[in-house]
Amino acid sequence: MAIVAVVIALKTIKRNTMKSKKNYLSFSTNTILSAGLLLALSTASNYIFAQDSVAVSTTTEEGSLITSKEGKKNTLFEKDCLCTDDSLFNEVQFSVIPGISTCSYTRNPKNVYDFSFNLIMGKVYSVRYLELGLILNADESDVSYVQGAGIGNLVGGTVTGVQSAGIFNLTGCVTGVQHAGIINRVKGSFVGVQHAGVANVVTRSFKGAQFGGILNYSDSLIGYQSAGVFNRASYVKGLQVSGVLNRTKNSKGAQLSGVINLADTITGVQIAGVVNRAKTVNGFQLGLVNIADTIDGACLGLVNVIRNGYHRWEVAGDEVFYTNVAYRSGVQKLHTILSVGMIPDKFDSPTWTIGAGLGMSFGRPNKTLLDIDLATQQVIERDRFKNNHLLHKVYVGIDQPISSKLSLAFGVTYNFFFYTKGEENRISEIMPKSFSRESHSGNTLMNGWVGGKVALRFR
Repeated sequence: MAIVAVVIALKTIKRNTMKSKKNYLSFSTNTILSAGLLLALSTASNYIFAQDSVAVSTTTEEGSLITSKEGKKNTLFEKDCLCTDDSLFNEVQFSVIPGISTCSYTRNPKNVYDFSFNLIMGKVYSVRYLELGLILNADESDVSYVQGAGIGNLVGGTVTGVQSAGIFNLTGCVTGVQHAGIINRVKGSFVGVQHAGVANVVTRSFKGAQFGGILNYSDSLIGYQSAGVFNRASYVKGLQVSGVLNRTKNSKGAQLSGVINLADTITGVQIAGVVNRAKTVNGFQLGLVNIADTIDGACLGLVNVIRNGYHRWEVAGDEVFYTNVAYRSGVQKLHTILSVGMIPDKFDSPTWTIGAGLGMSFGRPNKTLLDIDLATQQVIERDRFKNNHLLHKVYVGIDQPISSKLSLAFGVTYNFFFYTKGEENRISEIMPKSFSRESHSGNTLMNGWVGGKVALRFR
């Protein structure tokens, strides 16, 4: 290669001497630089390839070695250059952009590199150990162990190991860890841990843990899914946690959401800050509002809308509040009670009560039931709420059907009334004789008595 450089330099000198002497200085400088550059390249080429032997080895697509007896030396300038197994370029690949790289001209487009380094963007077939790119990495097939890019990674095959990008990762399948500043998109399946600042999208199955700043999506999920806003999966076996919404068709495990959970069928637990909605529940629902067609289990909420559940309107009277209306919703073995009551003897300054509680009914549906209720009522006098005027009740009674739409309920109540000492209150004037009178927390008094309740319930 040194001889070739000298020959080319001499030809350049001969051509330039035909020009005007005014360009003498320019010609001399250019000639010297040209000769020096060619000499440097030839030296680098000989150093890199160091193949003075007559045999050249290359790798077939199947990975076997083929030896050529043509005796050609690989040089940086030959267009038929092969990236061979025993050359530096099968171990390490450097690219500025596709086409400007250490192996721009190659007969085999399916070369696999141990290491790949890309300044702006590199495009190779596959990487076995490490690939780093300042901006973009593009691989037709698989990438193993570590891949990192300042902006994005594009992989047509499977990533095994760790993949990280400042903005996005677009891959075929992943086994390992994937991180992106904005979005991860996997066309196939995923096994491992996935994290994105905005969204994770896996079009097929996902096994492991998925963390998205806003959105997580997968066709099926086995493991854990957490998003700041929205989780979506057709099938979930594990846990979904979101700040706003979880959506799945079939869930075996738990859904936890700050606002709403949606599922067709859930076997496990639904917990939401506002609404739980499912067609079929085999387990437990906890939320402000619970909605379901059928529940085999229990639900606990302020309002429970269960199509095939337990719903009763109740008009009742007891020894203190002669007029009470309550609504019971949920399932028979555990339902919520919302109530309002009134002492109607002083219409100019009535005493009201509003309350909530839990009820449990034991027995066969449409037959005689045993009821146990626990309730707390806030007493309102002269249109004023007094925080320490609370009436706690325990009720034990019978619910006897009269018809398919009506039943009679009656039983015994145990009452505990807390109020401020020295303040007038209507309940203290009309309540029965107390079996207990105690002082609590300074000026707070507690009176306890036994009473009763009779009610009509409408289905």
